[in-house]
Amino acid sequence: MVGPVLESGNPHWIKNVIEDRTFTQGKLAEEVGIKARFAFPILWQGIVLGVLTFFSERAEDPDEKLLEVMTSIGTQLGQAIARERYEEALQISEEQHRLLFEANPHPAYVYDLETFSFLAVNEAAVRHYGYLREEFLSTLTIKDIRPPEDIADCIARASKVRTDQDIISKPSRHQKKDGTVIDVEITSHVLDLVGRRAEIVLVNDVT
Repeated sequence: MVGPVLESGNPHWIKNVIEDRTFTQGKLAEEVGIKARFAFPILWQGIVLGVLTFFSERAEDPDEKLLEVMTSIGTQLGQAIARERYEEALQISEEQHRLLFEANPHPAYVYDLETFSFLAVNEAAVRHYGYLREEFLSTLTIKDIRPPEDIADCIARASKVRTDQDIISKPSRHQKKDGTVIDVEITSHVLDLVGRRAEIVLVNDVT
């Protein structure tokens, strides 16, 4: 009975499965006292995600109002399932992006465009600049990885209004914890991170 519903996307009703030749388990149904059977699809954008079936101990004629109600419920269930699958896929995508960020061999960080504080740094940045991850995330700002004479220009550039589509690549100078100044090429992109305007930066040391 599931087959016709999967193929058509429409509900299917059998008044008495014991007498219906299309029902292959009539003998078993008779033994357990089942007669009427009703199945309806769980739909999402015309795609059948599943089929729910119900049985009755009595032979019953199709109930048009019940068919209409259950069809509506099937659509609502389909929307709920599709939303859950989307959320699961989104979580997987976010986890993959996080792993790509963490595993990148180049230093990378995310900072808040308003406070200039670091929101995330990868392991390569920790190794390259010499600061602990806890230092990055608790006390440092992007000003701390710039030579003092470059800070004003750094803040002015970060304060410029840009769209999410802008990807900026430019040469710059950074400073490590031990005071070493390095020449770098940075590639950056503005994004929205938990309601905060932020910028993700990938660093290539070309010293």
